[in-house]
Amino acid sequence: MTDPPMLKCEACGWRGSPRDAPTHDCAATIGDTSPEIEVAPDAVEPILAWRAWRVIDFGGQPRLQSMNDLIWQPGKVMEAVCKPSKGKHDPPDERCTCGFYAARDRSHLTSMSYHIYDLESKKDVVVIGQVSMWGRVIPGSQGWKSQFAKPMSVIVPPSRWRHVKPIQETYKLPVKVENTFKKGV
Repeated sequence: MTDPPMLKCEACGWRGSPRDAPTHDCAATIGDTSPEIEVAPDAVEPILAWRAWRVIDFGGQPRLQSMNDLIWQPGKVMEAVCKPSKGKHDPPDERCTCGFYAARDRSHLTSMSYHIYDLESKKDVVVIGQVSMWGRVIPGSQGWKSQFAKPMSVIVPPSRWRHVKPIQETYKLPVKVENTFKKGV
């Protein structure tokens, strides 16, 4: 089950679920027709997409790490942020690299070779999996980039089978062993 899409009140900056919107602190409510106030989700239905992560050791526990070194916190919804030097905007933005990236399907992800790792290295662990994306979602040639993201499942290559249980216990999500070079799905 995925987390609900988040709402943002443009009047006060409050963020929360649709269930909590009527009780937030400012006077704006859902259904308010004031033109200067807008409370609406960008993407109502989450998009299920594919991405790759490195698995790193973090104090004896595994952590999923983006290829750009961002660590995905277990059990947390990840929210995109943008460096202030890029100009003030809500991530993601079409003119900026901010946001969480994922391929539209598994075969598209494997065609980009993010899942390839060094078989000889004991430390190089790369897994692939599905990620739920919502909020502001921008389609692109490589798939999507989104405002919010959360891992939904992980596939570990057979040579790294020892990582299945630790990832499963840490992130509380389905993890299986499968040939990550396999096309399809």
